[in-house]
Amino acid sequence: MAKWRIVAIEHFPELRLKINECRSILALWIELSSIYDRGLKGVDVDDLKRRIRKFGEWCVDAPQNSDARYDPFTSVVISLYEHRPEFQYLL
Repeated sequence: MAKWRIVAIEHFPELRLKINECRSILALWIELSSIYDRGLKGVDVDDLKRRIRKFGEWCVDAPQNSDARYDPFTSVVISLYEHRPEFQYLL
């Protein structure tokens, strides 16, 4: 199992099935952004935002991959930090 997938499951255990369905970390970030927009039943929004931020921090520090779809840094910058004003302060 890819390291990004293991770490994602640690941060979002309730999304294990969704995480396993994602073909790449970029796809996962798109899914997380969508979940954040519509909310997750039974999950505190502030807690979800905190976990997204922590996973984003891990992605920034993770080893890079030459394929952007599988590179944690590229995927978090493209799908979260560039498009979500509430997370841009993390750049």
